[in-house]
Amino acid sequence: MNARSAYDVDAPTATLVDGLYWGVRGSFVEYILNGGDGLIHADGGVDTDGQGVFRFPVEAVQRDAAGWVLSFGGQLRFMAHFGALDVDLSRPRIELGATGQLIVDSHGAETVLARVEPAEPIEVDGWLVWPPLTTRLTLAGSVLFGGVYSEGDDLDVLRIAVVAPSRVDGRDY
Repeated sequence: MNARSAYDVDAPTATLVDGLYWGVRGSFVEYILNGGDGLIHADGGVDTDGQGVFRFPVEAVQRDAAGWVLSFGGQLRFMAHFGALDVDLSRPRIELGATGQLIVDSHGAETVLARVEPAEPIEVDGWLVWPPLTTRLTLAGSVLFGGVYSEGDDLDVLRIAVVAPSRVDGRDY
């Protein structure tokens, strides 16, 4: 596998910033924001567009015969009900091959949060861009959300853009 950090090279000149763009689940974010004591804490390079989409920074991109492994940094934490609700979505990793999955670190434990509909990226102006990737909650993901959502429920789509490999070292991933 070949890996690269988002900071190894200069990104192509554009307004796009590489990363994982994800709204988690719109109704969940709205619930947290409209609750009296709800708090969304972003750390480690996670930022937002102010409209409910969060960007996790790229840590590594790997490709081998089995498919892609896209690792992102940062932490997104949702808290409410005086601490009774505490959902930690840290360091997401997306594995795309014959099947796909979204894995997060939550309070120090790795959790397969969602199944992801796999797809291949296309290269556009120096970027690898994946089409919007459909996500469905796993049983472990349902538990992470306190059983409020069921296994198979939709989460928001994942949008991913990374610097194309030719910008890194001239090799294909």
